[in-house]
Amino acid sequence: RPQRALEQGIAALRRVADAQGQAVSPDVQAQHADALMRRARVDDDRDAAQRHFAEAVEILRSASRASRNPASPLAWKLQQVLQAQARLLPHEAASKLHREADAILDAGLHAVAQEDRGAWYAARVENELTHAALAEGATRMLHLRSFRERYAQVLTGPDATPDLLLSWLELLALETSHLRGAAAHARLDEGEAILARIDAMLPGNLHVAHARSRLLRRRASHSIGAARVDALTSALQWLQASLERVDSPELKLEAADVLLERAALLPQAQRQEDCRGAEALAAALCERPALAGQALSTLIEGRLRESDDPIDASLCARRLGTVPLDLRAHELLARAALRNGQPQIACAHCEAAAQLADGRLDSGFKSLWGDASRQWAAMPGAQRDPQWQANRQRLRAAG
Repeated sequence: RPQRALEQGIAALRRVADAQGQAVSPDVQAQHADALMRRARVDDDRDAAQRHFAEAVEILRSASRASRNPASPLAWKLQQVLQAQARLLPHEAASKLHREADAILDAGLHAVAQEDRGAWYAARVENELTHAALAEGATRMLHLRSFRERYAQVLTGPDATPDLLLSWLELLALETSHLRGAAAHARLDEGEAILARIDAMLPGNLHVAHARSRLLRRRASHSIGAARVDALTSALQWLQASLERVDSPELKLEAADVLLERAALLPQAQRQEDCRGAEALAAALCERPALAGQALSTLIEGRLRESDDPIDASLCARRLGTVPLDLRAHELLARAALRNGQPQIACAHCEAAAQLADGRLDSGFKSLWGDASRQWAAMPGAQRDPQWQANRQRLRAAG
């Protein structure tokens, strides 16, 4: 198994580092951190993944300080691991790691060679956008407005590289999640113009295909009636055209999620067809470690949308054992538990989601939690159960 091979490699690198002591070479430290990072990405247990990321971070912090070069490969690797670790943490803890990564990237930009400056700049932009996405409401909009003012010329000017233009599309996606009406459509039109520029530079590129799909999904969310279905159908057509040229697991997963979004807008027979198509795409990706969590979530969502039948408990168990368990996973597992007549489990997933989001759940999630709590309360003796009482208290605290 990959985990066993990685564990053996990590143990060997630990022995080398221990033998070299204070004189341990940067190459050994970099290899050790790389192995830990790869191990974290295939961990079935969230806590174990966090421990491996944390160990990699400590090794790289020490090595980076010793190098006295803010633009060293060790510093570059450190900011990568910090951003990866942040994806597994609640918002407040993740925000702290993003601030550290930003400081590393800022220092590196003042020292890096000109030929590598573009990569460091793009990494800083990506980190800032991901950090901004952790905020909510007016705070997020303030971050995004500041980002737009600070980076517009560099990210959209005549010398902007494809990586920087793609970062601008990420900004537009975040902005349109808050805007409405003409303001949202203006941002979407801006995105179409950016996509046309990137297409001219990188025809047929998979990253561009993914970005176009995301933009069309966002356009669908700001449309009504047939226009909404048309936008999603257009996204699928672009994705299918790309998949005919290149077999991309990431684009297959994107296509599966678009199919599920469209299914929610269609009559029963067509809805089932789209759900089954999405499930077929996702099922083929469940054995890929990097995509297994997302693929299993998509598979569960497809089953939830396709019919009112109970959800296979073994499928839920597989998703529960695959990191990362993000907000989407907890919501889907809660809905599946409620479908299966297990409101206690649904409430536990809602509570875990609230902890992950530092208590900031949207109205739909809170409504789901309320339904689960009421169903649990209706069970004999539940209202005298300390576990129900504690969960109910946390529901109230979540707002």
